Amino acid sequence: MKPLSQPLFLSFALCAALCGCSGGSSGSGGASTSSGSTSAASTGGVTFALTDAPSDDLSALTVEVTGLSVTDDQGVTQQVFPGPGGGRVSANLLRLRGVSKLLSHLSLPPGTYQRLDLDYTGAAAADRVGNALSVSPASGRASSTFSPPLVVTGASQLVEVDFDVDASVTNLVLGAGGSLTLDPTLLLKVERQGAGYAFEDFHGSVAAIQSGQGLDVQLGAGTVRVLVDGATRIAARGSLQTGPAGLGLLQVGDPLEIHGTFDIGAGAVRASAIELDDGLNMSGPEAQGIVLSTNASGFELLVLARRDALFPLGSVQQVAVDAATRYAYDGYPGVSASLSSLRPGQEVRVYGVPGTVSGVKLRETRLEGTVQSVANGRAQVSAQSFERVSVSSQPSLPTQVEVALGGLSLSVGAKVELEGHFGRSAPGVFDLVSGQAGAAQAQQEQIEGTRFQVLGNAPLTLEITGDAGALGNPLTLQVTTSAATVIVERDKQTGLTTPISAADLEAGIQAGRYQELRAKGSVSGGVLQASSLRADLP
Repeated sequence: MKPLSQPLFLSFALCAALCGCSGGSSGSGGASTSSGSTSAASTGGVTFALTDAPSDDLSALTVEVTGLSVTDDQGVTQQVFPGPGGGRVSANLLRLRGVSKLLSHLSLPPGTYQRLDLDYTGAAAADRVGNALSVSPASGRASSTFSPPLVVTGASQLVEVDFDVDASVTNLVLGAGGSLTLDPTLLLKVERQGAGYAFEDFHGSVAAIQSGQGLDVQLGAGTVRVLVDGATRIAARGSLQTGPAGLGLLQVGDPLEIHGTFDIGAGAVRASAIELDDGLNMSGPEAQGIVLSTNASGFELLVLARRDALFPLGSVQQVAVDAATRYAYDGYPGVSASLSSLRPGQEVRVYGVPGTVSGVKLRETRLEGTVQSVANGRAQVSAQSFERVSVSSQPSLPTQVEVALGGLSLSVGAKVELEGHFGRSAPGVFDLVSGQAGAAQAQQEQIEGTRFQVLGNAPLTLEITGDAGALGNPLTLQVTTSAATVIVERDKQTGLTTPISAADLEAGIQAGRYQELRAKGSVSGGVLQASSLRADLP
């Protein structure tokens, strides 16, 4: 049996994310370039995940990732994505909340890696009302250094690539005809152990079946081990079975959709659900967003992501269905769905657009709001947003939602962020998949300015004068750092981001090294407690 290879993750709102294979390219950041598909016997397993947190101002920021590479201390660049067959991934960065998208096999030769480069194109955005915003530049490269370096020795590791949207967006103009400047900031974090790392569904074909254990799934040039246990749901060829016995429904070459988590230490996927396409015809140009209304012939869709579809981001489209359109709950094989399952606010992915769609996937939908009442395992929630789209901006979105809690304990008045679907257990009921109280993101403020000075260094305290958005422009704020503040230096010419210490930042300011500072955090009494701080080189 071949040695187990390690997978590449990108997490896309991703997202959520729409994954396709229609060409792509990868840049080289070193003196020489090598394919990542070296022999497994001489390689170390590294998993890559792209993450971010929600934005206060945006409901969607999508990019197409066309290349990902790492460069070692000898200047040799290894292409991580795409694989030899090419490919690209369309991702809504604001869906990246620790949920990853498995893309491809990855093998890295042993060595010390200093730098990561990410190439993207097709950037587009929408505000929380759903207005499309133009993005400039729409394509480019984002780079970051590993600090400390990534040392590959053969042990399984996970590299978390944080595409920091709030730190990357400037010149934001909201509303119809709005725009923003995208100046990407990447932060890198390496994890060497841990189970339960969540990812969105991924697609791959069966390379081998390990009787009673799981599958090897072909992804690009390699395979990833997919483990099954007694709770894994396997749906194929008109049957649904739970546990390893369901492997008997599958054959080598079958195209699968797989849900579950990734075990970093084991270097394997632990599957919660495995689905064979089974003629659902979930293929063709895709669009993703939230349902605004339904009718006998289809539904209105607010578009928040798309792949190969002509629908503009932020547009409202009438989606047509017919008797041949197939429906499915994402990750819940065997649970029936239909047009009547849809409710305003439900996130869906539609296939075969424009025109009459061939398939509709009901996806896990994020609901934010406040608990109004709790009784008999259900809660009434006053809805604030669905998938970051404000309820107040779309009159057709429900303001009150009945939630089936599924064992989650909530208290009246709690601010909640919930994930679930409408209609799995009863019409119109929001069936919970996961959720937590107090999860709504606290409002943070940001200031960016070219006038700044050091006020103190225990802890490092700065004064910045510049644009603080709604707080004022120009405005002077005192900015205080702590051990938890993430501080980076960014070269605006090359796009390279490098983590630095508070002492490094202080020395750079005193030496006149920086052109602009940008700080983000909570503000009280004219003082901003920084959660992140970026120093831009000229």
